[in-house]
Amino acid sequence: MKIEIWSDYNCPFCYIGKVHLERALAELKLTDKVEIIYKAYQLDPSAPKVARQSTTEALAAKYGVSLTEAKAMMSNVVNKAAAIGLTYNYDIVKATNTLDAHRLLKMADKAQAKILNATLYDAYFTTGKNLADFDYLRSLGESVGMDKDEIKAMLYSDKLKDQVLSDIAEAKAMNIRGVPYFRINKKSVIPGAQPIEQFVEIIRNAYVSEMGK
Repeated sequence: MKIEIWSDYNCPFCYIGKVHLERALAELKLTDKVEIIYKAYQLDPSAPKVARQSTTEALAAKYGVSLTEAKAMMSNVVNKAAAIGLTYNYDIVKATNTLDAHRLLKMADKAQAKILNATLYDAYFTTGKNLADFDYLRSLGESVGMDKDEIKAMLYSDKLKDQVLSDIAEAKAMNIRGVPYFRINKKSVIPGAQPIEQFVEIIRNAYVSEMGK
């Protein structure tokens, strides 16, 4: 069974959805029977490589709300994340472009990608790393066994950008307007960070259908 995931590393609900998926698969004892395919998506393709404003300011500008309202929105997300064991430190989050982080993931093999995917979320939301910083991305790639020179050559070129843009174009063609978005065997879908129970139900049904072929 294959599950495609469209997501972005600056998307708080994508990190939550990732955990919900993993727990659902564990509950169904399907963790080792499912192939996860990571699909890129960018919530803000125009985001800078160096943060020019705080996350609160960026959120307020995006949704046209006051800073107070933006803080309330962030607090709600922080609480949702904390409920499943995630720590979101919005006071140090750097709202920067994620294109190069997606390119790095495209360069990784399956085992490396699984670790990178988790680390990129943690880096953005918990430790406040700049996911557009080439030195950081290169060190991150090296930490999972990727070749530092190949990473550098990729980052200082447009290599793999076409794959990222292809994922985004595919999402648009499917009328995906928000992430996370999960597609199982190119049939069943789970839009958003739904409750774990819903993941379990939909994945179980998809698996039973797959086994019944």
